[in-house]
Amino acid sequence: MSSEVLSIESEEDGDRLILRFIGEIDETSDFSVVGDIKKKKVIIDLARIVSLNSLGIRNWVFWIRSIPDSIRVEFTNSPRVVVDQLNVLQGFKPMDAVVTSFELPYFCDACGFESALMLHRGKDYSEGTADVREQITYKSSIPCTKCGEDMEIDVLEKKYFHFLKYRS
Repeated sequence: MSSEVLSIESEEDGDRLILRFIGEIDETSDFSVVGDIKKKKVIIDLARIVSLNSLGIRNWVFWIRSIPDSIRVEFTNSPRVVVDQLNVLQGFKPMDAVVTSFELPYFCDACGFESALMLHRGKDYSEGTADVREQITYKSSIPCTKCGEDMEIDVLEKKYFHFLKYRS
């Protein structure tokens, strides 16, 4: 099993810092390369994260906690491995951070093909609040681009969307 060392690309755009995480978040991941964040908003693009392990997650949590509360944090393009952590680990993202998009995985029983749709905040879902329950709109099946049969959602929806619920 080969390891893909984590790399972090950064781009400044006005008052925003965009960080693109690529590879595996593991015990060798070094988040100090990001340095002090001096922008009002940081966008964390996780589209190319392929895996996370427990020691990598520990390092991630230490790093994410170091981001000052005055900085707005957004997670975008979150793959299934990240959504799984959002659901089980309080502290994986700052309390006030938002997830602006995440993948919803699908699987085709007919041919074994896997795919995902990207759900977007404000269009496909909204988080729950103290007064309003979370809202999610998605297709329970989509046509397989490989064989044409129906692909079904490849997660337990009640558990997968848990991170959208209001947590006091």
